[in-house]
Amino acid sequence: MSDLLKKIENEALSLSIQDRAFLADRLLSSLGEDVLSDIDNAWIAEAERRYKEYKEKR
Repeated sequence: MSDLLKKIENEALSLSIQDRAFLADRLLSSLGEDVLSDIDNAWIAEAERRYKEYKEKR
């Protein structure tokens, strides 16, 4: 890891949770549609899994 990347990481981790979430969204968005599609699909699968688990516990 380069020194610049370490510095950016340290500064990013010192941001508020809202600012970190915004930064994470911007960084992910910059990766392109293919990566976002994989991430979106993973989150959809996770949300469906959690909902199924929730319904089964009722």
